[in-house]
Amino acid sequence: MEKLSRRSFLAASLIGAYSGIIMQCALAWSDEPQFKWSEAWAIPLIVAVYGFLALPFVSLGLLLFGVPAARALHAQRDQWWIGLVAGVVGAVAGKLVFYAIDHLLFFGYYRLWEVGRSDLGILYGVPTGLSWWWLQRSRMTALKGGN
Repeated sequence: MEKLSRRSFLAASLIGAYSGIIMQCALAWSDEPQFKWSEAWAIPLIVAVYGFLALPFVSLGLLLFGVPAARALHAQRDQWWIGLVAGVVGAVAGKLVFYAIDHLLFFGYYRLWEVGRSDLGILYGVPTGLSWWWLQRSRMTALKGGN
């Protein structure tokens, strides 16, 4: 990957990791019957730490699925539907990567074929795929414009 593409890769990984943990926290706390505002100080700490811990896994999913998909669909990158494809590929990649991580490192409770309200693979995969698409599209637009 050239320099600009590496920046896009890192930016998409960061966006995916941190937006994933923010959505995960928001959904978890929305299920709480009584949110304790006295514990709200921990929210930034939880987001910072768990986003950082998610970063290598999000990057792995982007490297294994997002980069090859972007290369395979390079000729159609200006089509209107590529953003939708990026979201779907991100969701599928997120599910596959989270399934592998859960079965290799944890207890294997994550079910690949089940989609729930707070499906962690989708929560991390979709924003990663969409941000990768958007950043690559912006990069190509800038290169076409001579910037």
